[in-house]
Amino acid sequence: MWRPLLDNSGNLTFGMPHRTNMILKHLTFLLVLQYFIHLVAPEVAANKALPEPLNLSLTWATEFLIKLSWNAPKDLDASCKVNYMITTRIGQLVKNFQCSLYSSKAMNCSWLPANQASDLQLYYGSPGDSHIAACSEYQYRAAQRTGCHLRGAFLEYDVYFLVNGTLNGSYVQNNFLVLPRYHVKPPAPKVKITEEGKNLILSWDPPDIGASHCWNYILNYNKCQESLSKEIQFEHVPVKVPYDRRCQYRVQLKAVYQKWCGDGGSDWSEEEIYDSPKDHNCTAEECQEWELRIRS
Repeated sequence: MWRPLLDNSGNLTFGMPHRTNMILKHLTFLLVLQYFIHLVAPEVAANKALPEPLNLSLTWATEFLIKLSWNAPKDLDASCKVNYMITTRIGQLVKNFQCSLYSSKAMNCSWLPANQASDLQLYYGSPGDSHIAACSEYQYRAAQRTGCHLRGAFLEYDVYFLVNGTLNGSYVQNNFLVLPRYHVKPPAPKVKITEEGKNLILSWDPPDIGASHCWNYILNYNKCQESLSKEIQFEHVPVKVPYDRRCQYRVQLKAVYQKWCGDGGSDWSEEEIYDSPKDHNCTAEECQEWELRIRS
């Protein structure tokens, strides 16, 4: 990969890409000298070799920021405008790195091994915080580390991740940036159904992530042969549904995180069924009709 630098400063810092990306592609650097700097001057004949830069050095400014520095070549005409081109050699440890925030105090991250790297380690931290923490709860598949369970309050922070290990005898590091508020995935809400007069009352608790106003809900329910769907704001919970005692009710619910708070949502809940006609003093004809319908 070529990276141009259009000045003669002799310093270049590589950081994480723009923060609006939800999960950024890995930036990897081999700590052995695998950076090659070339000089390009359009006014110099193509067949004339240019002198090499001097004293190339590579240092990590932080765990997530790398810095290159060098001195200008000797005997280079000061009036000659040069364009430094940097090529990097990428070593990929993992791919499909993704995270999901499933509660206010916990997040899961997973990945697929890209190579048979030994001693794979995951570290994480927040921007501006010099301290990074190591994963303490790895998830495994076929004896390989393929995920990590993290504990902490991540909703309001961007989280930097560092995955390192040894690949073909060289140290390799992959970096990722995750914005947890855009990767919200709580467990599906559990619907509670109670009868009140001529209505069924459907209620549930909001997910344990963010404020209650950040959540809307999609409610699906079947009443006999009729299917209905409603979008519910939390301030309208509990939901009152007219109850026909001759019908069986099947209810499912899905939580959706609103765009002004982030992004994400739950899976559909397990189907809750409400049908107890004999407990509601149905007539003999109604009960017989109900039993025939259920058996069919």
